Amino acid sequence: MESGSETPAAGGGGGGDRVLGGAPARLPGLDFYEWSRGLHPARLAALYELVVVAGDDFWVPSLVAELQALGVEAVHYPLRADDAPTVYSALGVAGLLAGARRAAVVDAGPGALLAALHALVNLGYSLSDVAGVGLVERLTSPLHYRLLVLLDSLRGAGVDLSAEAERCRTAALTGGDAAASDRILIAFDLERGIPRLAGCAARLYLGDGCPELEEVLDALDPHGEGGVAVAALERLHGRLVLHVGCRFMPRGDPCLRERAALAEAARLLSSRGPPVEPGEILYPEEAACIAYGDGYPCT
Repeated sequence: MESGSETPAAGGGGGGDRVLGGAPARLPGLDFYEWSRGLHPARLAALYELVVVAGDDFWVPSLVAELQALGVEAVHYPLRADDAPTVYSALGVAGLLAGARRAAVVDAGPGALLAALHALVNLGYSLSDVAGVGLVERLTSPLHYRLLVLLDSLRGAGVDLSAEAERCRTAALTGGDAAASDRILIAFDLERGIPRLAGCAARLYLGDGCPELEEVLDALDPHGEGGVAVAALERLHGRLVLHVGCRFMPRGDPCLRERAALAEAARLLSSRGPPVEPGEILYPEEAACIAYGDGYPCT
């Protein structure tokens, strides 16, 4: 969108097709704006009953405050473009968007994820539908794509995403249980590479547990610090190799505990099936690209 324009990049709240990432997109109930200096708060307040501003730029809180002063429900979703919300926060923000007759997302970085969540959770789009309207290519992190793949899988396992979105609305901004979210996501990483673990993530989400994986998940977070963000399985010359994405690595942490956890998790997985070799400690996005690069355009 060119600076000064107020045309939504995608939407359906205004009753027509918009263009998103070069592909026609129709998202009923939601308009999607890329931030520009020509985006006037008064105009947004006149059009929408809910505006969610996604991003962590310094100016976002002042925009939200101005919208609130104009009488519109405005929410700051403070997500960095290279980070990902918890499963519960993602469902919760979809629930917020579903609860408004006319809603808009103002994108200050990761806003395409919110539009994709609306399409997947509220509109019932399949993952391929979400990709087809150009939303996957606009995601700013493979961690966002991983979250969409998980939610699509949960729906395939019989989870009612719309009902869960309503239930999780209070977690939209608080995040909910971050440790439980990590366990679900890591279980999903592992089940994608080890067929005997299929369904573990859904069972964990539903609170039923997954005994065959619990010890491995405990091994990956022995101190409750949440250092392991991603567990990526890779086939290399016939060998199955486990890498982990360390949440502390971008801070310069050597992730020594996570290295030990990786070795123990690989040992436990090997004791219950085909050999799994410990691989590398990576940035979370690097690990997510290994695990989900078949559907996300990692560069």
